[in-house]
Amino acid sequence: MAFREKIAWVSFLSTVLIWGAFFIILTLTPHGVRGLAMLGPFIVATVAQAAVMIAAASIWAIGAPKEANAPADERDRAVGRRATGFAYLTLILGVVAVIVWLHFGLHGPD
Repeated sequence: MAFREKIAWVSFLSTVLIWGAFFIILTLTPHGVRGLAMLGPFIVATVAQAAVMIAAASIWAIGAPKEANAPADERDRAVGRRATGFAYLTLILGVVAVIVWLHFGLHGPD
C-alpha cells in the first residue's frame, strides 16, 4: 500500500472512530451538552485526531522516506481532484445543515 493511501486510510478510520465517539458521547449525555461544555470534549477529540495522524505519518515516513517524499503520480492527483469535489459538497451540506439547525433549533421550531 502506498504512503498516501496509508495516510488516507488512517485519516478516514481515525475520523470515524474519534469523532463518532465524540458525537455518541455527547448524544448519550442525559441532559445534553450545550455551549462551552462541548469545548472540553471537542479539544480532546481534536488533539486525539492530530496525535493519531502525526504518529502514523511519522512512523511510515521514517520507515519509507523515499515513498513519503515521492511526488504524487497521475492516479494520486486524479483521486485528489475527485476527493476535493466530494469534500466540498460535504462541507456545503454541513454548512447548510448547521444554518438550518441554528434557525430551527435541535428540537424543532418553538
